[in-house]
Amino acid sequence: MTPEPPQVTIFLSLDGKAREAIAYYQNVLGARTLFSITNREFKERYNPDLAIAPGQEEYISHSVNQVGAVQLQIADNPVDDAVPMRESGRVSLDIMVTDPQQARTIYDKAVSHPETTVLKEPQANEFADFHAVIQDPFGVLMQITCEK
Repeated sequence: MTPEPPQVTIFLSLDGKAREAIAYYQNVLGARTLFSITNREFKERYNPDLAIAPGQEEYISHSVNQVGAVQLQIADNPVDDAVPMRESGRVSLDIMVTDPQQARTIYDKAVSHPETTVLKEPQANEFADFHAVIQDPFGVLMQITCEK
């Protein structure tokens, strides 16, 4: 019997901006939060010896957010303490829709945040009726696309 292929999940470590990111993705993409736990709650429930830096008790230790068929996991903590956090640039979210008006609505919501940067204004091209690229307030690149 062949094992099931692995599932791929997007994971964002945001160093204190997880709550804001969750609200942003709920607004822009209609994300539903399935699970969320703070550092304090994690320590109380699972690891009483967990050391939490002062001021980070209410940081999001882990959250699972559903966006369509994809899970977007968001936390404030790094994936590994030995790996420094830095802005994205090598990974992007590609938001694929089938209706150009829906693409426009998502784009408008995304750019309404004052810290969103438009990298490529919406335009039609050889593969899409609508294609735009932004960097969201958390350093994550987002392509918003309605393919032809």
